[in-house]
Amino acid sequence: MRDSSHWGSGRLTDSSHWGSRAMPAQRSHDTYQAPTHITHCDDGGCYDNYGTRYNANGGGGYNSSANGRSCEDIGGQMLCH
Repeated sequence: MRDSSHWGSGRLTDSSHWGSRAMPAQRSHDTYQAPTHITHCDDGGCYDNYGTRYNANGGGGYNSSANGRSCEDIGGQMLCH
């Protein structure tokens, strides 16, 4: 039989062992919308999978046509502030 005492209890109960990555904020069921994904772009900006237009703002970022918020393309998803 193998001695597993050097492994401790064998169970990690403290999630801090897995890093400090915070879970995203929970949204209510009524307002939940899956993340947006850029579907295509042209010279003036991009569109997401919901049809929202993101106009290029000339500074390397975008502005949402839906609410005017400043956005940036992060790995094919729009992150708006």
